[in-house]
Amino acid sequence: MIQRGKKSTKTDSPGIAVTGDSLIFGGYANVSMINTTTGRTIWSRRFNSDYIKPAIAGDTAFVAGSGRKNAEWDSKIKYFDINSGKRMASLQLDEGRIHGPAIANNTLFVTSDSGTVYAFTGGE
Repeated sequence: MIQRGKKSTKTDSPGIAVTGDSLIFGGYANVSMINTTTGRTIWSRRFNSDYIKPAIAGDTAFVAGSGRKNAEWDSKIKYFDINSGKRMASLQLDEGRIHGPAIANNTLFVTSDSGTVYAFTGGE
């Protein structure tokens, strides 16, 4: 069980997202979902980025990640099924480190270090 003030899972994550009795978080190179009642890991996947932030809409986790690759930022968004952890899709962005994500009105928003705001709707 996760308790206030108790450290139950090690993470160096810059962000978490919660749905029902589960939360998803990113650590350096991994993204994981745990049950907040039992503290048990539901699934964990390699992400290969060192700056990971998730958001959840329905049964999908949208995870934005950025990492250094040859002195440049390698930034991507990966979509995971929250029940199985299966990666559903991924998207590469070529504009530095990305921040967010946030979801509103069926639109996924992320921003970049250059100040660009990206908005993705179904099918993009």
